[in-house]
Amino acid sequence: QVYALLSEMGQRGVIPDTITYGHAIRACGGNGAWEAAMRIFRGMQQRCVEPDDTTYLRVAQACRENGHWQTAIDTLPHMRQQRLMPSENNYAAVLLACGQAERWAEVLDVLHDMRRNRALHSPAGYAAAIRSCSRSLIWQEALAVFQGMPQRDSLQASDWVRNAAIGACAVGHHWLGALKLLREMCQQRVRANEISFDSTIVACDKARQWPEALGLLQEMRSRRVMPTHATHTKAIRACGDGMFWQEALCLLPEITRLHSQLEHVDYLAAMGACGKGEQWNAALELLAEMRMRSVDPDSQDCTAAMSACTAGGRWREPLDIFFEMRQSHMEVDVVCRSVGVLAYANAGRWKEAWCTMSEMQQLKMEPNQLGYVGVLKACALGNHWQQALDTLSDMRRWRFESAQNSHNAAIHACEKGGQLQAAYGLLCDMWHQALAPDAVAYNAVMRTSGRLNHWQRTLDVWAEMRQRQVEPDSLCYESAAIACTQGEFLEVQGKYNATFEPGRRGPKQRGVEMRVETNLLWVGALGLLSEMLQTRVVPQWDLLGRMYTASMLACRRGQQWQAVLTLLDDLHSRHVEPDVYACGAAMTAYQRGEYWQHVLGMLSDIRGRALEPNGPSINAALGA
Repeated sequence: QVYALLSEMGQRGVIPDTITYGHAIRACGGNGAWEAAMRIFRGMQQRCVEPDDTTYLRVAQACRENGHWQTAIDTLPHMRQQRLMPSENNYAAVLLACGQAERWAEVLDVLHDMRRNRALHSPAGYAAAIRSCSRSLIWQEALAVFQGMPQRDSLQASDWVRNAAIGACAVGHHWLGALKLLREMCQQRVRANEISFDSTIVACDKARQWPEALGLLQEMRSRRVMPTHATHTKAIRACGDGMFWQEALCLLPEITRLHSQLEHVDYLAAMGACGKGEQWNAALELLAEMRMRSVDPDSQDCTAAMSACTAGGRWREPLDIFFEMRQSHMEVDVVCRSVGVLAYANAGRWKEAWCTMSEMQQLKMEPNQLGYVGVLKACALGNHWQQALDTLSDMRRWRFESAQNSHNAAIHACEKGGQLQAAYGLLCDMWHQALAPDAVAYNAVMRTSGRLNHWQRTLDVWAEMRQRQVEPDSLCYESAAIACTQGEFLEVQGKYNATFEPGRRGPKQRGVEMRVETNLLWVGALGLLSEMLQTRVVPQWDLLGRMYTASMLACRRGQQWQAVLTLLDDLHSRHVEPDVYACGAAMTAYQRGEYWQHVLGMLSDIRGRALEPNGPSINAALGA
């Protein structure tokens, strides 16, 4: 239409002037026809129509809207060749074009030229300079521009400039600076609008200051500033990042009341908050509410619900959603497939997890970190430890950030395959990559060593764990105690003593120094039990029973019959039923002490609990 109008003007003998060409360039640039805008500009020069500063402004604006920052910069020297001095608006358009393309070096050059020519003086110019620096991720320079403004009330009080400065703070996660600027606006009687609060909420969210973000939303209500729909959505995301999933759900009715209807972004943010709070049931309810309100869930909504279910330890529900998405021919992207891989792995269906991964490779989709963790879990379930190591290498090749859970899954795969050396190598690799292994990783290595009857290696790993000040869990104590039942002797260098006091509820360590060169492993087992009971580690009842069983077996091997019976009494005092192995150790101790009535009584108790007596129990009963 622009070309048709210019052609009609030529046919009628009407020569377009500078203003007409400026409007034509603006119309083409605003509609994405940048090349047409440049042809009109060149045709203007061929017709000897001199462009003015407004014409160059329209060219720079067209370049900004279509991503041609270099052409926008070239307008400044062209203006000087035409003996035109670039105005503040010309510089602002060029700055915004460079800022939108994140060309921070060019932004600084244009800003320097702007200051040298004294073309920076109005609120619009300062706002454009600050926004350009922010978009180029040089937020410190943006704040320097703001702080270097002349102390004139018209500038300092402008909400354009302050909002731009608050936006720069949001880019740099400088939440204190954003709050300070917001408070100054209120003190100087500059009305803070929804943009001011919105940018400050974003700054607090990015800086992980979620209570401050929610407080700002409440302050907007008290100051009668109407929160926009986008402000509410960002507040919900802040709630999700701060694990405040209840507050996120409470904001949904307020959005309905103020903005009439919830949108996809609202449900998506709320389901993300539920996922981070491991509230899978609430996420499924939101998905059902979307369908009830005729808001068709898209791929992102279904993926968010699947992620929430997976975070909550559920596998059936995300797989149902995954199957439904495929049946309805909904777009299944790489994130959704990666969550599906993890759900299959959590369900123990490692073959389906591998099939899904193969589909992603055929579609040339590179799984994300969550998908790789699912593949590693599938390797562990399918006893494919070598493929787990290869998958971990692929993660490094694609420069995925190493994470603790991915290494733990690979160590677990090596444990399933009985690969002690590979498991311990991964443990050392975690320290090398500054990933502090947790008790789960150490216990997997200790279990691998224990299943191979390498009790000395198990205790070495336990010693390394304590030396590196890694807090053990109850399972680590159990693995170390089982190692004490497997070995013969333990070389102990240093000061150690663990004694037992009959009549108390458990073992007690005395502060008596004892230097021993060779000590029986039952001492180590009692020490582990004593330490676990005195720390804040709270084992489950079945695990507590197994821990006592391991200590009793170690004492039986060390022929410490009185310690075995004391452990049995302590176990009864904790209302924990001894298993058949603990009963066998106790019956052997009673038989050695010629308490034959107790031996036969325990045999009757074993049968009364429908347990099968083991070899030591039968031998003790025959001896009695």
